Amino acid sequence: MTSRRWLAPYLLLSLTWGLSFMFIEIALPVFSPFGIAFIRNLLGAAVLWSYLFYKKISIPRDKSVFGWIFLIGLCSNIIPVVIVPFAQTEVTSSLTGITNAMSPIFAVIFTLLLFKHEPVKPMQIFGILLAFFGVAVVFGIWDIESAPWWAYLFLLIAVTSFGLVAPIIAKYIAPKSYPPVALATIQVTMAAVVLLPTFLLYGFNSYNFSIGPVLAIVIIGVFSTGFAFTWNYRIIALVGSSVAATVNFVSPIVAVLAGVALLNEPLTWNEPVGGVIVILGNAITQRSRANK
Repeated sequence: MTSRRWLAPYLLLSLTWGLSFMFIEIALPVFSPFGIAFIRNLLGAAVLWSYLFYKKISIPRDKSVFGWIFLIGLCSNIIPVVIVPFAQTEVTSSLTGITNAMSPIFAVIFTLLLFKHEPVKPMQIFGILLAFFGVAVVFGIWDIESAPWWAYLFLLIAVTSFGLVAPIIAKYIAPKSYPPVALATIQVTMAAVVLLPTFLLYGFNSYNFSIGPVLAIVIIGVFSTGFAFTWNYRIIALVGSSVAATVNFVSPIVAVLAGVALLNEPLTWNEPVGGVIVILGNAITQRSRANK
C-alpha cells in the first residue's frame, strides 16, 4: 500500500523539478532572473501557507532556529534560483538540468568534510571524482568557449549551494523535530522578502507580457517551489530520504527530454554521456555511504 502512495508524489516531483528549467527558459524573455527568483518564492510561499492553514500546522516558536532556516533559504531559494536563470541566458535548459544532478555529490562532500566524523571510503572518493569527470564531459571542456565561462561557473556555484542544504538540515534542524513543511514555509517566505527589493528594481526583461512566460512563472512558483516541498516531504515520510534523493537522477532526464522535444534545443553527444557518468558517480557515492 505504501509503495503505491509514494509513487504519485515521486513522479510529480521528478516532473516539476525536471521541467522547471524549461519553464525558466520560457519565462526569461519577460522576467529577469531576479524576477523569476522572487515570484517563484512568493507563489511558493502562498501555496505553503495555505497548506499550513489547511493542515493546522503551527510555526515553530523557537527563534534560535530561524537563523539556520535563513541560511538554508540563502543556499536553496536565493543564490541558486537567481544565478541559474542568469546561466540559462547562455546555456540550454538541458545542460542546466544535467548539471543539477551534481547537488547530491556536493551534499556528500560537505557532510564528510564539515558535518560528520566518519571515515571516507575509497569508493566514495571514486564516485565523487567520477561525477566531476561527468560534469567536465557535459560542459565539453575541450570546447569550453561555446558559452561564457561565468555561465558554467554559475551552474557550479548553484549546485554547490544546493549541496550545503542537506548537511545543515541534518546537523542543526532535523534533531529539533519541527514540522518540515512549517520550516519550508518560513524559508520560502524569508527568501521572497529578501528578493523583493531586487524584483522592484530589476524584475523584468520586458513588459511585453504574453501567456507563455506568465504561465511558465506561475508553474515554477506554484508547483516547482510550492507543491514540490510537500511532495518531497511526503516521499521522505513514506519511504525515506534515500528514495527521495533519487529524484535527482530522474529530473535531469526530464529536463533533457523537455529541452530537446519542446524547445528544440541542440543536444550534443557529450551532454547525455556526461549526464550518465554524473548519475553513475552519484549512485556509487550514495551506495558507499549507505553500506557502513
